[in-house]
Amino acid sequence: MTYEKSDAVKQARMSLIQQALGEIFNVPDYSDFSRKAFYVIAKFGLQIPAKEEGLFTNDNRANPELRQDELKTRLKEFIFKYIK
Repeated sequence: MTYEKSDAVKQARMSLIQQALGEIFNVPDYSDFSRKAFYVIAKFGLQIPAKEEGLFTNDNRANPELRQDELKTRLKEFIFKYIK
């Protein structure tokens, strides 16, 4: 027997994902993007999976813009993977 999600559950999941991504990506210029992203991940209780996947590392500090773009991509993938 397989479990199939109803349309309401799928719609609620997408709404939650959009809310999380909106909260992460709508960060004011004066705010620290990585810190805000970690806060949102922690709000969903996903700190351990984020740490296991190396989502928040100190790599590429020499070029924060590239690091932020890479982090944005990885955050999208992470959010879709773990918010169910």
